[in-house]
Amino acid sequence: MTIQNVKLIVFDLDGTLADTAPDIRANVNKTLALWGLSPYSLAEVKGFVGNGAKVFAQRALRGRADELKAKGIANDPFDPNLLERFFADHMVLYRSSDNAHTILYDGVFDFLTQTRMPVALFTNKPGVPTERLLSHFQLRECFTMVLHADNVPINKPNPIGLQQIMNHVGISPAETVMVGDGMPDIQVAKAAGVRSVALLQGFAPTEELLALKPDWALDTFADFVTLLKQ
Repeated sequence: MTIQNVKLIVFDLDGTLADTAPDIRANVNKTLALWGLSPYSLAEVKGFVGNGAKVFAQRALRGRADELKAKGIANDPFDPNLLERFFADHMVLYRSSDNAHTILYDGVFDFLTQTRMPVALFTNKPGVPTERLLSHFQLRECFTMVLHADNVPINKPNPIGLQQIMNHVGISPAETVMVGDGMPDIQVAKAAGVRSVALLQGFAPTEELLALKPDWALDTFADFVTLLKQ
């Protein structure tokens, strides 16, 4: 199946353009250590990613509910004040991440630096780590627009951000493609009336992505580049 009449590509970031999971894991495990809690595996961390940093922190803390009680850290692991404190501690480390263990997926740098088609970024990642990552890989200038959790009213899968990008560039939904590895990426595409590409290389379980019926499901970013050339 070919992909035609594409004039704007909107990318997710974590798990789509870059494998950030090792750094995300390192940061959350440092926060857990500060709280006297045990670390997570890489697979467990990947399962927490996708709906923004606050939801990620909540999932990480609630995953240690039994340990919180057993160690007397908290009687109620779901206390909103407890979650806010954990989230604040996590964000201190997350914002200062140096991306030492993050890599771009094969083909990402060449495509973004060479394409003449407008490309935008729409991520649920907070602003500071988003900008630090783009600067680290010298990709910031590749994007016509960058939306993240700190400059969009509501995270994906709400379509407001995607609609804002299309309005800014002056491209219709019929001419736009959303590319991502997570369920919010496919859901936001459907909500905005644009076509979707699910990249199975990322963090979300394949069966859950396929259940959302994306227009294309591809193994890797390199496969997406090949699709565009057909």
